Amino acid sequence: MFTYASSKGPRKPAYYRLGQAPPARHWYQKRVGWFGRSFASLLVMSLLGASAYGYVTLRGTKQSYAANSSQSSQLNTVKQPLRSDQAADNIVNIQPILDEWVASHPGQKWGIVAKSLDGPTFEAKINPDRQFESASIYKLFLTLPLFLQIPVEQQGSVNVTVNGGQKSIASCVDLMLRLSNNECGEAIGYFINWKKADELLKRGGFNHTVFNQSDSLKTSPGDTATFLEILNDDMFNRNAKEVIMRSLREQRFRDGIPAGCPGCITANKTGQIDNVMHDAAIVQYKGGSYVLVIFSENGTFGQIAQLTGQIQQKILDTTKR
Repeated sequence: MFTYASSKGPRKPAYYRLGQAPPARHWYQKRVGWFGRSFASLLVMSLLGASAYGYVTLRGTKQSYAANSSQSSQLNTVKQPLRSDQAADNIVNIQPILDEWVASHPGQKWGIVAKSLDGPTFEAKINPDRQFESASIYKLFLTLPLFLQIPVEQQGSVNVTVNGGQKSIASCVDLMLRLSNNECGEAIGYFINWKKADELLKRGGFNHTVFNQSDSLKTSPGDTATFLEILNDDMFNRNAKEVIMRSLREQRFRDGIPAGCPGCITANKTGQIDNVMHDAAIVQYKGGSYVLVIFSENGTFGQIAQLTGQIQQKILDTTKR
């Protein structure tokens, strides 16, 4: 007589004929022996090790990304200019002022962008994608590839060659922004390489800006307005932003936009060459702030100041209580 264990209760007697094999047990009832137990243990340990390695690798990747993304994301998160179907809700309607301005100045070319940053919302533009000779506006754009290559904290100890002598990058950045110094602007351009600067700006979304070489520099009002908008936002870290903004606020050339808004705090960069007159600024007034870019061919800084005054007065008239 043989007995076997029932899966549904205690052992029961079972009778078989002589030589008859007992019923086969299910796989989970069979003994696996020392080899099977060892193999199963190794399998479990391998799975646990793989999981732990994956967690550590993922955690390290996240930490590495967090450490490096603050710089690399500066190009990947550049805000693109708003399309016409994305226009802001205009509390202040500035577009008629721009339309009338261009219509009343035949024989001149104008490119204008006015966009609110804080306070009453508005956005208006005339020829935002038209390419103009950049004049000294290019010096503003050079700060992006320069500050990515040499952090602001190191710029005081790195020199560039200017007129056969040496100047620190920190000094040249201030001179080319605040005084529009051409020698420093060209020295910085050659230091970072014009072609590399052009490629980096294209990756940043500035598609109407061309920096192929020092004597062929073009940009647009739209690209310049976008640059100022993200300068005000998060394109640079706090220290770098303050360095740039301080030089722009202390700008020597203030006959354009600053003159048209005498009660405002204006951080501006001008451009002037032959018949080209440009001004681009972040304007702060009591009720808010905005980006204003005015490019012209055959225009004057006096006209830029006049147009700025009309825009500012429209903002005040619309929002006064």
